[in-house]
Amino acid sequence: MVQSAQALMQDVNSKTMQLTGNKFIAGMTDIPAAGTRVLLLPANQKTIAVWIRPKPANVGDIYVGTVTVDATHGLIMAKTDPAVVIYVDNSQTPIYVDAATNGDDVSYLAWYAE
Repeated sequence: MVQSAQALMQDVNSKTMQLTGNKFIAGMTDIPAAGTRVLLLPANQKTIAVWIRPKPANVGDIYVGTVTVDATHGLIMAKTDPAVVIYVDNSQTPIYVDAATNGDDVSYLAWYAE
């Protein structure tokens, strides 16, 4: 988990940032039906940053975005892509995921403050 937490401390330019959160949760979200977006985290879960990575065992691409995410709207992630970090408060702008293949999964680590 130390490497994952450290990944949350880097922005897209690999410059170290200071996050003010003091807790994190980790989990996996299943996308049971391709083409049907699901919430990555509960809509009321406050976050400062969310680390997202497709599971290596996935068959197809994963799509990450907001309520409009689908195969043509959102960040496309292949199973071999590195994790991304999104700096967002999930309780204000919930993160959704969709998949090209039924049953593919996404791992996440969410940083938050109490």
